[in-house]
Amino acid sequence: MTVTEYKPRRYQGGFWAFGNFGSSIMSNVLNVFIIAFYLGEVLVTPSDFDALFVTTVTFTAKLSEGLINVPIARFSDNVRTRFGRRRPFFLLTPIWVFFFVLTFACPFEDTFMILVWLLITYGGFRWTNAAVVNPYLALLPEIAPEDHQRTLYNSYRTFFVLVGTILGIMSFPILRGIFVDTYGETKITAFYATLPIAILTFIGMAVVFFGVQENPNIATAHLSMIESFKETFKNKSFFPSYLATVSTLMLAESMLLAALPMIAQDYIGLAPDDLLVSLISGIFVVSAILSIPIITMLSRRIGKAKLYYYCCLSFGILTWLLIFIGQVPFITPENSVSFTMTADDTLQAVTSTAWKNFTLVQAFLTILVVGIPVGGVMVLGYSVFSDVIDFDEKRTGQRRESMYFAAQGVVDWFFAAAGDLMLGILLTLFGREYLSSTFTTESGLLNTGPVGLLLVGPVAGIILILGAIVFRKYPLMEGREQKDV
Repeated sequence: MTVTEYKPRRYQGGFWAFGNFGSSIMSNVLNVFIIAFYLGEVLVTPSDFDALFVTTVTFTAKLSEGLINVPIARFSDNVRTRFGRRRPFFLLTPIWVFFFVLTFACPFEDTFMILVWLLITYGGFRWTNAAVVNPYLALLPEIAPEDHQRTLYNSYRTFFVLVGTILGIMSFPILRGIFVDTYGETKITAFYATLPIAILTFIGMAVVFFGVQENPNIATAHLSMIESFKETFKNKSFFPSYLATVSTLMLAESMLLAALPMIAQDYIGLAPDDLLVSLISGIFVVSAILSIPIITMLSRRIGKAKLYYYCCLSFGILTWLLIFIGQVPFITPENSVSFTMTADDTLQAVTSTAWKNFTLVQAFLTILVVGIPVGGVMVLGYSVFSDVIDFDEKRTGQRRESMYFAAQGVVDWFFAAAGDLMLGILLTLFGREYLSSTFTTESGLLNTGPVGLLLVGPVAGIILILGAIVFRKYPLMEGREQKDV
């Protein structure tokens, strides 16, 4: 290979980071709203098992993304064009955003055809998502060879991801409200609301394509697809250490993001189009954004791998707080209920507005605390992963960034899909039954917490803690003697 001088473009770290802005909005609209949209609006009269059917479809689509990552990674690691190894894949962006908007444009009324439409459109999005995002993420180790650059560039990316997440959670209901005023409350308003997001995603990837210069001196990999895939799992810094955390994080975040709007509606009693529904999910991300400067500073003092471990562990512990929303000792629903006699001399309970407001504030504060470690997980995760890839180059003499992201993606998307499926199982088994009770107007009982939703926090917490425990054996941990693993 002829060595030529590599001249990175000015500000390309910022350009690269901005590429995740629009795509983060798009992905989070799907992650947060797609299940609720199909169960609440597309399926007009969903049956008891429709939650399981819809989450099974999203599970299948996400799992297929993990599998398609492998051949894409093999091709990306070995291809050599005048635009580089990664940037040509960004030309698939129009197809990517096309599947996104179609997912919210289901024209059918029949349940079977609705599920087929969801599988094709959402599955198409997940496949093209793999083809664009895998090469995009693989650019980081190439354009940021220095350790401090990786943390800095990934801090930029994390900022755009988290802001994009908030906008994804907030913008979709707002955009839908705008189109509702014009076209009325129909399914088509969801389709219109996706168009500005799709355009922004297209612009973001165009910025990366024209703003980032790949290093032409990076050697292509020469292993076959199967050999390259297997080789990644021989690197013990990758498997099981690092892979244990990212897979469990994907599962937990998938469950939490999908459950938060349902908690807001089913437990706190907010209407589906209430902006507070989005704010409850958005506050989870706000706390992560606020923690980024502190994480960047602490990583230099503690070490990024150690701090990453602490963030994963604390995230798992804090998610347990979700089960206590509305269950504060000495401040219980029965303390905020008044009773009146109806015309037929029966007792009627009336929950006070103060209690509802207290529950809402408590939910905001709880979710704000739970989200604090997320900023650290996102900032440090890819920086740690870049070290894993560098170590592989020392072992094999090859740069195989894309295959590592693919191997991670196979496992990640399985767990992300499992998060949807696990949420569906919790809702199917426990539904919207309740944990404890006193009085209500209908049955003489006051509902105080949907079991299926409240169990999301503890279940996600256990999974996250297990992942953090496995990561304690990470061979490249600061202060640990590094050797060939």
